[in-house]
Amino acid sequence: MPSLPPAPPSVVSAPAGESGIRWERAVCAICGGEQSTFQLRVSHLIYGREGSASIVRCDSCGHLYQSPRPTRDTIAGCYPSNYGPHVAASATDVDAAITPPASAAGPTGNSRSKPLPPADSRAAKEPWYLSRFSRGVPGLRSFYYWLSDRWAAPLPPPPRPGARALELGCGAGGYLDQLAACGWAVEGLEPADSPASRCRARGLEVQTGGVESADFPSGVYDLVIAWMVVEHLHDPGAALRQIHDWLRPEGTLMISVPHVASWELRLWGEYHYILNEPTHLQHFSRSGIERLLHEHGFPIRSLKFQENLYNHVGGLGIWLKSRFPSRSWGDRLLAFLDNPSMWGRLGLALPAKLMAALGQTGRMTIIADRATAPNSRAASATVAQAGQAHPEASKRTDR
Repeated sequence: MPSLPPAPPSVVSAPAGESGIRWERAVCAICGGEQSTFQLRVSHLIYGREGSASIVRCDSCGHLYQSPRPTRDTIAGCYPSNYGPHVAASATDVDAAITPPASAAGPTGNSRSKPLPPADSRAAKEPWYLSRFSRGVPGLRSFYYWLSDRWAAPLPPPPRPGARALELGCGAGGYLDQLAACGWAVEGLEPADSPASRCRARGLEVQTGGVESADFPSGVYDLVIAWMVVEHLHDPGAALRQIHDWLRPEGTLMISVPHVASWELRLWGEYHYILNEPTHLQHFSRSGIERLLHEHGFPIRSLKFQENLYNHVGGLGIWLKSRFPSRSWGDRLLAFLDNPSMWGRLGLALPAKLMAALGQTGRMTIIADRATAPNSRAASATVAQAGQAHPEASKRTDR
């Protein structure tokens, strides 16, 4: 199993307003470049934290990342007690539940079969789309599923009985439940003990820990999933080498990451929802994540922009918190992202689909195959990079 590089010794002083967290200078996670140019400073307003973060751009490849950043051994202090994915299972399974599974042809993300009902609707006695009136309207139920599908967390069928799936940053286990219902033998990894304990209490096999401390066997998993995880990592390349080792030769990797090279950054700037967390260390463009995956042995089979405008909702919420701190308007918008209402989701669906078709939404879902071996140049290029951060299951409806 490949080992992760040690964290760099370049610890720097903490930004104003932060205590108990040590900070370090970073290098580019894509090309290993050490030279960067300051882009903007963002305040940590999502959870009401004090302090700020500096976003820089690599002078060599253009990748955006946070520098200085919390060190690997102190970044856990940046995750608040009310962090979305850790509060309740419903905060993690909304997207998985409303995304139709792939067809029996495999997890390509191209053809899909009958979807599962949404999580918030399953809890009701009689979901509106199952009412006598709704069933009497031709095409209404199919239209509802089409609106609801943001392609945030596709559910592939297992390639064979007993196929094994591993989710990194599984949160409270909502997506693992969905995989198990599809017939997968599931395991999970979650760095936060509280949600991991809730998973185990429900009978799920979930380890507590980060990728750097995980103990998984080589070459046994058919599928590894990391929804909104890679942006949290100090060294994504090292993590991808770990995943490459854990997968079977014909295995599949499914990830989602924020997409920063869109109109959202130009619109929201310092209030951009994706930038506004000290736990988001990497900010990927499409070309950046494609290069990272390719060089670490994962040729991309499918890349789809999610039909999702939640970053705009979050950006507006952060702006309101900044301009009107005594009001609750911003907090209410941010709370929507932890547990979005059905009608809120549907209201954003049509414009989100248009923006996704233009490649201008802020999140990407990627399905990649495991190549025979990682690119040899990439295997050594990231040795100088900082170590591995917590792969928090940042899927608070895909954050």
